[in-house]
Amino acid sequence: MVFCVMILGIALFAGGCTREKEADGEKRKIDFTVVRESEIPQDLFSDMEACKKEGFRTVFRDSSYLYLAVGYGEQKTGGYSVAVEELYTLDQRIHLKTKLMGPRKGEKVNKANTYPYLVVKLELREETVEFD
Repeated sequence: MVFCVMILGIALFAGGCTREKEADGEKRKIDFTVVRESEIPQDLFSDMEACKKEGFRTVFRDSSYLYLAVGYGEQKTGGYSVAVEELYTLDQRIHLKTKLMGPRKGEKVNKANTYPYLVVKLELREETVEFD
């Protein structure tokens, strides 16, 4: 549990590329790739597994990429997914906003517990990461 709390508190550095003007600064969208489970670095995946029941928001980097991972904790059924609502830089910070989406009405779902998460990969950046 303490380990999970430590992971939630970690903030590494990162950055942006496409421009959009915003009143209090310059907002820049960031190009990213959603990472498949088989492509998640083993160290990051191990950390995610350790905290999957409680949920997590963590940052990991290797020599080439920055990974942002968000887990929504234990859900009582299948049919959940996680989507990126926004990923951008503003005022020297990266902002990632995600959304948990539940099963559609009438959708048949697995009755087993699930642990929905999302991992995105960016080029290495230097801004501080904030999960919105």
